[in-house]
Amino acid sequence: MPRGALAAVLVVVLLVLALAPSANAQQCPPPAMQSGSRVAGGWHVNPDTTKATELVQAAWDSALTSCAELSSSASSGTFDSSQLQICELRQQVVAGMNYQVTFVYGGSTYTMTLFQPLPHTNQPLQLTSCSADATS
Repeated sequence: MPRGALAAVLVVVLLVLALAPSANAQQCPPPAMQSGSRVAGGWHVNPDTTKATELVQAAWDSALTSCAELSSSASSGTFDSSQLQICELRQQVVAGMNYQVTFVYGGSTYTMTLFQPLPHTNQPLQLTSCSADATS
């Protein structure tokens, strides 16, 4: 094989290796399957990552993060949004709004479910569940 061709192959291999995700890098799980039709009262994907970030921030600020895994993964007592990677936000209309946020924080993947009561109730945002993914 000519020297130039060998060098070209080596460059391609190095580029592929450099662009491949690291085995240590935590990435979002694949999104949940979506059906073609919407069902009243069902879960629906909301593409608004700003809303998802606000929900996670509000849960953290309100000390709703009773999720032990999340609390222990944080390096400090303050929320660092630069470490937050939103994977998916789903919402469900009930007597208020259920939100399910899947995100990566501190190298681990979490799913947090929150309930926002209707405004006239004057009730705060409530954490209904929080869990670390088994794949984290």
